[in-house]
Amino acid sequence: VVIAETQTKGKGRIGRKWESPAGTNLYISIILRPPVAPQGAAGLTFALAVAVAEAVSNRGLKPAVKWPNDILTGGRKTAGILLEMDSEPDRVNFVIAGVGVNLNMKKEFFPENIRETATSICEETGSPVDRAAFTADMLSSMERWYGVYLSEGFEPVLEAWKGFFRSTGKPVKVTFFDRKVEGVCRGVDSTGALLLEAE
Repeated sequence: VVIAETQTKGKGRIGRKWESPAGTNLYISIILRPPVAPQGAAGLTFALAVAVAEAVSNRGLKPAVKWPNDILTGGRKTAGILLEMDSEPDRVNFVIAGVGVNLNMKKEFFPENIRETATSICEETGSPVDRAAFTADMLSSMERWYGVYLSEGFEPVLEAWKGFFRSTGKPVKVTFFDRKVEGVCRGVDSTGALLLEAE
């Protein structure tokens, strides 16, 4: 586990920037070596999302997961998860799970372009968050769900993830590298793939 006090090049999916002011939030990378084939490693995103959502729930909030890897509170982004993998065709060498959680960021310090779509636990609860306590809580939950994933497979992880998923039946927009697809969310399939009903 590597924890940074700040990041100069924090990133999210599709090369997006992750704002990382010093002494405010949680920026953490976890190196995992799961004995699985590369196709199975995607399930780790769901296990980590459940763990982060549980830690946020323990602060008195009702988080939702946004497929596949964001945690929302009050409809706004509070945390993100990014997995990067080194693998061979038949096995994973390692996975680096990067997690960013907005803990004590005040609304006025978010960049203007994300001020209305991002939030922090402090903003939502009105109370500052003990970063060390939150980190310990989140890592404890991660260890538990990583153990479930390795010993019982993806199914129980996905069921727990669905408990935080609130998009079924709602209009969604999915952004790929070069295109956007819109439709109504019909949940996820047994592999965690998003089911989208287009017009």
